[in-house]
Amino acid sequence: MTFQGRPITLPRLQARALFFRLAAAKGPVSREELTELFWSDHPPAAARRNLTRLLSYLRSQLPRPDWVQVGTTSVSIPHERVKTDVDRFTELCNTGEPADWERAVSMYRGPFLAGFVMKTSPEFDHWLTGEQRRLERLYLEALDRLVTANLHRPAAAIRYAQQYLATDELAEDIHRSLITLFAANGNRTAALQQYEICVKVLERELGVSPLPETRAAYETARQGRRTAARPPPPKPDWTVLPSLDLPLVGREESLAALESACGRQRLGGMILISGEAGVGKTRLMQEFAIRDSRAVLSGNNHPSTQSLSYHPLVQALRQAIPHPHLWTGIPPLWLGELAPLLPEIGDHFPDLPPPISVEPQQAQARLREALTRAFLGITGHPAPLLLCLDDLHWADEATLSWLSDLSRRLADSRV
Repeated sequence: MTFQGRPITLPRLQARALFFRLAAAKGPVSREELTELFWSDHPPAAARRNLTRLLSYLRSQLPRPDWVQVGTTSVSIPHERVKTDVDRFTELCNTGEPADWERAVSMYRGPFLAGFVMKTSPEFDHWLTGEQRRLERLYLEALDRLVTANLHRPAAAIRYAQQYLATDELAEDIHRSLITLFAANGNRTAALQQYEICVKVLERELGVSPLPETRAAYETARQGRRTAARPPPPKPDWTVLPSLDLPLVGREESLAALESACGRQRLGGMILISGEAGVGKTRLMQEFAIRDSRAVLSGNNHPSTQSLSYHPLVQALRQAIPHPHLWTGIPPLWLGELAPLLPEIGDHFPDLPPPISVEPQQAQARLREALTRAFLGITGHPAPLLLCLDDLHWADEATLSWLSDLSRRLADSRV
């Protein structure tokens, strides 16, 4: 932390932890959440007194006390006054510009608050682990998009793929992309070595062999055939990475219910998975998606993205953009209307007509219709589409309103 170029030090570990938690939030944090974060084992009255004292100490140690705004029910840090790397990193990751993704990955220095531990506050460590995973996921998403965006520049695509594997060595699709990139670039030896690395990692960590697609990429490289590097198939962007090496236990009835519901809905429909936090809704959805024969796109919701209209839908569409064959059933007119949400769409589909100039209210209506046409049109692909939206209780209002409208148009669709 710095102020006017000078470092700020907060001697007390708990005060630093509180400041980090407030700075990472996009808005106010309730006092109840903060007391639970640091004093979950204390009586409520004692926890509230501890929070009041800690806030007073924190404000006294900052260059400006108004950096921390204390209300009767919540506490916040005004982001117009306090700028954080996390905010900037998140903004850059969520744009449609490869140059922004490059800046974002250059900012990443490893896990968020690496080495910062609150031994007396397990709830804080639990929150910190969640933030580390969220930011790492954004970093890997940006690298994945940079690999695809740089297929015409093999050296750059290879560099980004290697960066990805330095963080997540189990990403078999990235290993496969590297094998193909090396082979397409004439480096047969590197392609074969990459396959061997992939085999060893999967066997050591998961006890599995590479997928047939990876083996096919290896055989192509081994035989010395050059093929143009192709984007990997669309892959879901899960909030929590599936533990594919661990079987899903005790969810047979739930999986059967999902399969039965999809069977009854021979065409399109909507299914809601609900339950208390931590019961395994995300893993259940992932397991069902893996077993299902549909093409899968996914979008994630988080408190930090509630101010971004249609955020999970943009995430899902970005997974499909590198695959032009999925979009053949969507008229260019509606593809052009998506440009405000997906600026990069013009890079993949040149000569699209620009959005029609209308009044703001009509423009929003056309954008919503374009989103509907996109998801309904993507099912022109031979397989139906399974759109998975995780943590829907954190979705923005625009997304929820759009889903309500979409539900009335699913009966004759394959979504």
